[in-house]
Amino acid sequence: MNRLLTDNILNNAKIMASVPLSQNKFSDASILLMLKDILDTQIFPILIKAQGNNNEITFAVTANSEGEIEVPERAYLSGITRLKNGDLCYLQATEEDFAYSVNTYYFIGDIIKVKEANQEFHLTYTLRPPELLLEIDAPKVLSFNPSTRIVEVDKDTYATDMDVIKPNGYHRALNQGRTTTTTATVFTLGGTVVPSVGDYIVEAGQSPVIPIPQEVIGLVVRALSNRILMDIPDEEGLRAGLRVEEIMYTNVLNMLKPRGKRASAVSRKPILNTAFRNRRL
Repeated sequence: MNRLLTDNILNNAKIMASVPLSQNKFSDASILLMLKDILDTQIFPILIKAQGNNNEITFAVTANSEGEIEVPERAYLSGITRLKNGDLCYLQATEEDFAYSVNTYYFIGDIIKVKEANQEFHLTYTLRPPELLLEIDAPKVLSFNPSTRIVEVDKDTYATDMDVIKPNGYHRALNQGRTTTTTATVFTLGGTVVPSVGDYIVEAGQSPVIPIPQEVIGLVVRALSNRILMDIPDEEGLRAGLRVEEIMYTNVLNMLKPRGKRASAVSRKPILNTAFRNRRL
């Protein structure tokens, strides 16, 4: 069983919260929204702080004639982590200091301003967490011809900008174009990536697989179960669940180790469950 699939996380959380299969209060869509909120506000921030470069993307981009580069649409917090011109790594400056400094850049809204117009840079950014899909809604590769780049998937898809997602969640090929279409399930895939049978080809920015370490899944399931218990409401179950979640949260923090220069140690002060703890149980 792939523990990173959204379907499995939802099912495990419902079992943990003792949600009857026949109930109609919690749809999979509503629980998926709860899961997305937990990941965005509680899990991804600590992973990005602790592991830094775990989900970074680097690509070549050319500044326009005005020395402007657009911040990638899918950049986390609309920021970048590194900008290089050849071997030179640029530093962020204020607009005032920019005029008197070299090898620097500054932001104007979602524009990166540099002095070197029409030059190529290598820009690195942290990828924004994906919108979540259930696996039943994610087209899966049935076959791929590397010579013609014709791919067949098991569900209709009409997306023109696509991501190829590996089942483990971390290895993804972004923004693969769709050049020609034979049917809704057979089309020519742009780009250079070679998908494997069982990979998912989804609309850009979506994923049925959560891009986090396997070791964090237990905490995610427990947090989601507690969110369900809060909405039932089951105050006794929630009390017990929160105690377990705090222990799991501490254990996860102890496991996380900084990766790369940007990573830093994460505060051991618990940050989860603020909304829950503000309730009088």
